[in-house]
Amino acid sequence: LASFTGTAFVFLATRAEYRKAFGVTKVNTSITIGQALLIESTTTLLLVFALFASCDRNRTDARLPASLIIGLAVAAGHLFAVPLTGASMNPARSLGPSLLFCEWEHHWVYWVGPTMGAVAACFLYDFLLCPDPELKRRLKAPPHLVEKPEEKELFEVGVRVTPEDKDGIQSDSNISVA
Repeated sequence: LASFTGTAFVFLATRAEYRKAFGVTKVNTSITIGQALLIESTTTLLLVFALFASCDRNRTDARLPASLIIGLAVAAGHLFAVPLTGASMNPARSLGPSLLFCEWEHHWVYWVGPTMGAVAACFLYDFLLCPDPELKRRLKAPPHLVEKPEEKELFEVGVRVTPEDKDGIQSDSNISVA
């Protein structure tokens, strides 16, 4: 609704000789539909990934404001994709102008591409980069090396294994209290 209203407002505010199908996202004739789908997927993936990375509360290494990071991702996506696909990166952004001007050629690209990119960004961020340190530790370590809660409690109270315990087998004679 907002995209349609914004397009209609700009259409009405523009002089008649400049009124064209502005705002309608179209695939450039120099690329294939598959390439357009890949471009829309990739630009959306980068945008959603930047959004997740900059707004994640578990991250402590972010030095720039989230608004700057997201803005740079949008700018990079537009600089790359506007001449090729119109850089929709959002199905709602393409819907309004298409409704107003009744231009539906290859419109599905602007729904399928961003959806694929957003889903891929979710999986990449949550499962590949995994910013949760506890989950990351569990995923990286083999199961037999993951510290069990009862072992953690023993170490917290100061129980340790002495160097004489070479085989990893604990006995009362090999344990000393710190």
